[in-house]
Amino acid sequence: MVVKLRKCLHPRLGKFSGVALDVLFDHVLCIRWENYEETSQADWIGLTYDLLAARSPDMSEKRKFILANMIKHNWMQMYSTTEGITTILHQMSRRIPFENPLEQGVVAFEEHKNAIISTFDEFFPEIISVTQAKLDTFAP
Repeated sequence: MVVKLRKCLHPRLGKFSGVALDVLFDHVLCIRWENYEETSQADWIGLTYDLLAARSPDMSEKRKFILANMIKHNWMQMYSTTEGITTILHQMSRRIPFENPLEQGVVAFEEHKNAIISTFDEFFPEIISVTQAKLDTFAP
């Protein structure tokens, strides 16, 4: 299902279709949050930032710098809006030292919105199930 979707995005995004799809799936999770989580998105993001900050003594200086910027600019919340994913894809494209189509990710989302959302809705519960099964192997 995801492979088929990547093929749909390939004409616009080329070999970056998988990278863009990861960002687009994060966006879908944000806009459909209530379908998957009882805790409000804002509360969950705040909790996650707090957990990461508590682990900062174990992080390298580079990771601490990234975490500080993540919290300061509320990167996780950016995935909730089209403007936010536009910014994220733009910043990602600038880090790549050659011309690339990542900034077209939002256009691809609009072109294939229904397919992206339906694939996410089919795929995400599988991710949750597999992740839970893996976590259960670590349970005492």
